[in-house]
Amino acid sequence: MSCRNTSPVTRNFIGNTAWDLHLRTAFDSGCLSGVHSGTHNQEFNSTFHTVCGNWASNINAYATSVGGFGIEWVGDIGVTVCKTGFHGEGRAFDLTQLRFTDGSFIDMNWAWRTSGCATAFTRRRYLAVVASLRRHVGTVLTGWYNADHANHIHFDNGIALPPIRTSVVTDTTMVQAICNYMNGESLAIDGAWGPLTDAAYGRLLTRLRMQCRNPKGNTGDMALFLELIAKAGITGQAAGAFVGPC
Repeated sequence: MSCRNTSPVTRNFIGNTAWDLHLRTAFDSGCLSGVHSGTHNQEFNSTFHTVCGNWASNINAYATSVGGFGIEWVGDIGVTVCKTGFHGEGRAFDLTQLRFTDGSFIDMNWAWRTSGCATAFTRRRYLAVVASLRRHVGTVLTGWYNADHANHIHFDNGIALPPIRTSVVTDTTMVQAICNYMNGESLAIDGAWGPLTDAAYGRLLTRLRMQCRNPKGNTGDMALFLELIAKAGITGQAAGAFVGPC
């Protein structure tokens, strides 16, 4: 339970009562996909539960409109624990897997990697999750951020929703990975926004037909940029499958 949650609610779902939460308990012996138990409860801050639900509804809408499938359940390894940081407030979620109604899934332990069972297709689907999350919260920690998040994606609403930040490792690694795996670049995913990353980002904006927009300076443009990435990535497509208004 939490120690600083000012508005606790206990829920076994996010977004829709049918999208229940399943706790990861182990990994299988194949791709090391998460093995999850049945439906379980988590304590949330009530406002953060709404944020989680808005995200789930958002990515479900992309999956339904682009791929014809939707969310079946959501895997996690925790929301609220009594410790420092936003987990202690019930305002952080550790996401392990998304299961879909067509039988497919995105596993956050291996889908992003460059070895094992991972492919360009799985990395793009993982990036769809990352991009869709970043549209709703300012902090999304991925496998490219550090080793502590290699087997899950952490997200929280600890800060106000900002545009893309070139000085922040989480945003920079996300953009670098999108450039590489969805637009054919070969950047080091190191969290440092230098001239090579900036040039690749410019090419990505052109591919998305967003060269007249500024996701680094405008939250609306940021949201559109990440929507185009998420809609393409959810079915493993490259950047440019969906384009902007420029």
